Amino acid sequence: MGEERAAVGIEALGQVSVNVKQLPRAVAFYRDALELPLVLDTPGMAFFQCGATRLMLSVPTGAEFDHPGSVLYLTVRELPAPAALHRAAGRARPVHGLLPRPRGEHAGPDVRGRRPRAVLTGPASPAMAIPGLDAPIKKLIDIGLVAVLAYFVIVGLKGAKSRLALAGLTIVSGVYLLARLLRLPLTAWVLQGFIALFVVIIVVVFQEDIRRVFERIATLGLRRDRPVPGDDTIAVIARSVFELARARCGLLLVLPGEEPLERHLEGGTPLDALLSDDLIQSLFEPRSTTHDGAVVIEGNRAKLFGAHLPLSQDFDQLARRGTRHAAALGLAERTDALAIIVSEERGQVSVAFDGRLAEIHSRGLLESILRRFAGRASAIEAPRRGLPALLRQRGREILLALSASFVLWLLVVPGSETAEATFAVPVMVENLPPGYELLDHEPREVRVTVAGLRRDLVFLQPNRLRVGVDAFLVQLGRRSFEIPVQSVRRPAAFTVIAVEPERVTVKVRETR
Repeated sequence: MGEERAAVGIEALGQVSVNVKQLPRAVAFYRDALELPLVLDTPGMAFFQCGATRLMLSVPTGAEFDHPGSVLYLTVRELPAPAALHRAAGRARPVHGLLPRPRGEHAGPDVRGRRPRAVLTGPASPAMAIPGLDAPIKKLIDIGLVAVLAYFVIVGLKGAKSRLALAGLTIVSGVYLLARLLRLPLTAWVLQGFIALFVVIIVVVFQEDIRRVFERIATLGLRRDRPVPGDDTIAVIARSVFELARARCGLLLVLPGEEPLERHLEGGTPLDALLSDDLIQSLFEPRSTTHDGAVVIEGNRAKLFGAHLPLSQDFDQLARRGTRHAAALGLAERTDALAIIVSEERGQVSVAFDGRLAEIHSRGLLESILRRFAGRASAIEAPRRGLPALLRQRGREILLALSASFVLWLLVVPGSETAEATFAVPVMVENLPPGYELLDHEPREVRVTVAGLRRDLVFLQPNRLRVGVDAFLVQLGRRSFEIPVQSVRRPAAFTVIAVEPERVTVKVRETR
């Protein structure tokens, strides 16, 4: 036996093929109960990986393949020689009298036997998997990644109006899901159209907020370095700002963060000059034509002057404040830039950051804010570090993101598992030939068991299933008809597993 094995060149058991009658039920058992990795699921067959061996589940395509045996696919170094050896020994037969099929295809096994049979194949490719990553860890990673995305959406929708619209959409969606669960078809139909319209309105009205969400995600991925002002530049800015404030001369400085500013700026003249007290005072000279615009500072240089910024609509913060404050707050609502403002009327110094305005009463405080901003800390609040500080600052947003991610996971992941459900479906007698009248049929309804995704089964309406009996052959004397599972009309996402009872008896009367 060892010499024959050496001659054949068997290296390993590559694949085992098992016939099944109900493929969805078998797939669910091997995937959910035995937790085997599912490699491929196609109509009529499915493949699992069991260590180095692949398991193939297949539905027999004909009577000759419908048997209780298994097929063993053995990996060999080369195919022609061992195939010839097995043909000579009478253990395999050629396919249609031809040479063995190419490497990777079976050589026409004898399907009449009851014992497991060997078929020679090429090597099977292993399933893709990450070693050491078990199911609970993958679930946590899955929920965590979606929670991060949800966090960026919640934080990105900074405006009260956009958050209110998001809350309204969430409430309507919850009522819609409840209507589907309670099988309220009219309510579900109305809310489904309303949600689609609501989503379009949100995308159109709040496109700026949505765009900022994706910009923040892109910025996180790219992590572009930004030039930050040095200590000398910070001192120049703070000194110049308070000198202009004492002179009641308006000022608007912008220090970019990590997010791009280009699409928010209009007009402006490129400058690229080293920042100094004299330069700042000359740029905001009241007689200058560009003194009402903003000066953009990158690192130690003034890159642009006379730029116009988008205006904020937050009238609660803008009460008794002018256009410079509206422009600074508008930019702070859309980006992570820091804006410094000097009021021309009151000589008051303010900063705008993260959608908030704050008044600054001392030069030392402004320098401290600029240093924290250069270190990518919160520019207005005192610096806080670590997870406890993050939870204090963004605890509500984090909790909402985790809750949304977990609810989505419950709806999508367990809902994507294969399950079965049984429905009582009325029997419709169809195609009755002319000259016959239907008196009765028994049973009037049958129990139809369908398989599909769990979330689809929850929302499946029984009236989407239809059992029709073709009574055309009553003219030949037939009164009993079989109901094959293929005859059950159902949505394409479902597979009919069984129909009970399987036959229907009709009573008819000739009318001619």
